[in-house]
Amino acid sequence: MELLAIAIAPAAILLFWVYQKDKYEREPLGLLFKIMVFGALACVPAAVLELIIEPLLMTGAESGMASLWGIFTYALLGVGLVEEGCKYFVLQQSTWRSRHFSQRFDGIVYAVSASLGFAVLENILYVMSGGFSVGILRALTAVPMHCAFGVLMGLQYGQDRFAGEPQVQPPQMQPQMQQNVWQSQPWQATQAQPPQMQQNAWQSQPWLATQAQQPQMQQNAWQSQPWQATQAQQPQMQQNAWQSQPWQATQAQQPQMQQQMQQPMQPQEWQGQQVPYYPAYPVSGATGIATERPVILKKPSLTLWKAILVPTLLHGLYDFFAMASPVSAWFLLGLAVTLIFSVGWAAILVVRESKYA
Repeated sequence: MELLAIAIAPAAILLFWVYQKDKYEREPLGLLFKIMVFGALACVPAAVLELIIEPLLMTGAESGMASLWGIFTYALLGVGLVEEGCKYFVLQQSTWRSRHFSQRFDGIVYAVSASLGFAVLENILYVMSGGFSVGILRALTAVPMHCAFGVLMGLQYGQDRFAGEPQVQPPQMQPQMQQNVWQSQPWQATQAQPPQMQQNAWQSQPWLATQAQQPQMQQNAWQSQPWQATQAQQPQMQQNAWQSQPWQATQAQQPQMQQQMQQPMQPQEWQGQQVPYYPAYPVSGATGIATERPVILKKPSLTLWKAILVPTLLHGLYDFFAMASPVSAWFLLGLAVTLIFSVGWAAILVVRESKYA
């Protein structure tokens, strides 16, 4: 049982860290467990393919005389490409059409779940045969690398899933950003925002004045330009506006609109396919502004090469240095550099992307 705990614990800790970074709409645990199970099962076809490819690329391996080029090509194509390809297949089949897939960061959570599911089964096999020391070594090397590969894959996967959709920042998440917005674009501010801005705005641009500052101008403005009206002047216009253009309404103006945003619309024709539309932020209590619908790619397989390219290269380098390290200590140094770079880069990406989650 101790060896089993050592094999599973590193993946569980890393998955929990990524999961808790998704602050506003965390994914169902049942879905993540299913992805992990399928990720673990992906070890089977990956192992079969590796056994087939190994004798084709690593000529002379039986006698211990495999060339460095043979080791490199096998590490890159026979291990990196095969394993990352199997993970991506599980990821795409399990989540591309999921109704819970509502923002970019979800792609990272899903890909990390698939990668760590793969790593758990692989780790169990290694630890059960190698013992405690192997478990500790892999907890510091192989398992974090699989997590890093998942982050890099999931980032591109999420970007392709919502290609063309601007990321929305709820105001309570980024107050400084909101302040910068109304300073550079004062027409984005509401009356509840800085009064000094309101005062400065209507003096230089009188069409931005509030009802309390310029009643007569406001009355004239919304008659000729109804989009300038406030809620007190044109309630019906406001109601019509957020129904046709929901990104114009705030939570304080139309609570009903916020409630409706949380429910998916009926499937509609979009780029030749029947797909459900989910808003960018179907989160209870979020005061973000709704934006245009996600652009769903017709063929998710087109994202394959972009999603697995970087993970495959880093995976191939890592395995090449690991297999060639007995030849020279320089390869051991390359292994350490690849490990630190990959894990560090992935951690930075998770922290950065979590600001939009």
